[in-house]
Amino acid sequence: MSGFIDSLLEMEQSRLSSLPGAGAAAYLTDYSPDENGMWTKAFNQALRESAVVRVPASDKPYMIDGSVIVPSGRTIYCDDGARILLAPGVRVLMLRNEHTKNGSFAPIDRSDRDHDIAIIGGVWEESNDKRHGYGATGRYDLQDDGGYDWQGVSTAMLFNNLDGLVLKDVTFVHTAGFSVQTGDLSNTVIENIRFVECFADGLHLNGASENIVVRNVSGQVGDDLVALNMYDWINSSVNYGPIRNILVENLELSDDSPYEALRIEPGVYYYADGTPVDCSLEHALIKNVKGIKTFKLYYQTPGYNKGQQPERGGVGSGKDITFEDIAVDLTVPIDTFPDYLESNPKTGWFAAFEIGADIEDITFRNIDLTLYDFYPMSRMVTVGPKSVRFGDYEVFDPYYSCRVGKMTLENIKLNGEICRDISKLIKTVEFDTLYDDMPSSGKGEIGEITIR
Repeated sequence: MSGFIDSLLEMEQSRLSSLPGAGAAAYLTDYSPDENGMWTKAFNQALRESAVVRVPASDKPYMIDGSVIVPSGRTIYCDDGARILLAPGVRVLMLRNEHTKNGSFAPIDRSDRDHDIAIIGGVWEESNDKRHGYGATGRYDLQDDGGYDWQGVSTAMLFNNLDGLVLKDVTFVHTAGFSVQTGDLSNTVIENIRFVECFADGLHLNGASENIVVRNVSGQVGDDLVALNMYDWINSSVNYGPIRNILVENLELSDDSPYEALRIEPGVYYYADGTPVDCSLEHALIKNVKGIKTFKLYYQTPGYNKGQQPERGGVGSGKDITFEDIAVDLTVPIDTFPDYLESNPKTGWFAAFEIGADIEDITFRNIDLTLYDFYPMSRMVTVGPKSVRFGDYEVFDPYYSCRVGKMTLENIKLNGEICRDISKLIKTVEFDTLYDDMPSSGKGEIGEITIR
């Protein structure tokens, strides 16, 4: 673990130290807004002509009515007091790198891969008061021909097909889709990020990515503060594959956020020609997280009715994953379904860490867990399938089986006391033909448990 973290920290320092200074920047205000007061064309012209663009503080926001396109080798510096506002009714995303690629149907061609892009500072704001749903805002474009290829993009900022990203000291406000969506990128530093009344995921990080540092992320979001979705639903990603070598630390979800979960989703994704890709998580440290009740580390398809087939896919994998310095007060299950609230004897298990993937080795270190007697089927960790049904509708995937090879527990506190009783901390879930009308005989296994 220490070797990969040291390499990531060296990468982070190298990326930050190589940023150009703001002193020789072209000012956005050297250009002029259009006749409607929009700065979109000026922003894009400045970025085409200058490697460094500075956005000065202003009493008024810089209104844009389209996407700002960032070429390789560009840095945007926003002074304190600089606010970029997407005009009301604009449905496309605010900012993206130039050579973004859609990897929904096949692995992308990286021959024109972008490099070395940095966004430093600024308040980046949409004109929304709620989450509007996939395809309603944050779109890649506005093509509506019945086969929208970019349906997996719903975000304020999009970065993919990119080597060398820095996103630092940025505040997002009123984003209706994801605030940031990434995939197929490497050597990335995302730090000092704040969300104010955002309505979906904050950082939505997709697969085919490696060497990533995410730290000091806080604020109010409507869904995941940070999501590591190596596998994802077709309406939530255009990049699939592993995430390797990632440090995520110092996360704080605000108390008024409605959904206190963090999604980490391995899985097997199938391209259009049937080729599978294991969207795994490998070499990951997730450290010092506040405000989260449940870490969802399991494969999940979109819900479906009995008699239907779930979306094509499969259980994903992972190795060398560590959760460290995390306190969880499990006052209520994160998904308040009757199965959990009423302690269904088969399907009512829930946990702070819910695993539904084939994991070689996973470590939990310095975990401070609070459980309650009125939820007797709650634990620190569950391993295995999940199922919740509403009539004919299934929310999860009760057919999958998964295995953790080695689980290590270090300094685990349960209700304020060091706990070494595995039965109070861990549950492997097994469904022995839970339903006759659909596949439902999944099983969770753990090969070895070490307590220190």
